[in-house]
Amino acid sequence: MATPSDVPGLVAILAQTPWEKSAFIKAAVINDEVAVIDEGVGPIAFVVWNREFFGRPFVWLVAVAGHARRQGLATLLFAHVEAACPGTRVYTSTNATNAAMHALLFKHGYVRRGELDLDPGDPEIFYAKDVP
Repeated sequence: MATPSDVPGLVAILAQTPWEKSAFIKAAVINDEVAVIDEGVGPIAFVVWNREFFGRPFVWLVAVAGHARRQGLATLLFAHVEAACPGTRVYTSTNATNAAMHALLFKHGYVRRGELDLDPGDPEIFYAKDVP
């Protein structure tokens, strides 16, 4: 799990994305909701998840450093969450325009469950997977 010393590295990964989520990341680390893949010199990928989506496991954010993408790290992070949630359903979501995430979720057995127009013009698509 992430520690406060990981926060700068996590924020650096997010700097490569269109979101400003440093406060979100700091709070998630304090709440022990962040799992990290560390290359030995700092985080290269992480997942934020908890059980606050109607009491169910929800993956809120997965981020991988640009130089480490397409190496299976997001798959490892989802596997980590699923291993912590046997016998339940894991939820997540992504914007409609995030083709890479849709492909990843489909490849790993996540099923589209709904849509919500949170970002006008780019709706949020919700997915779920029953974990044995």
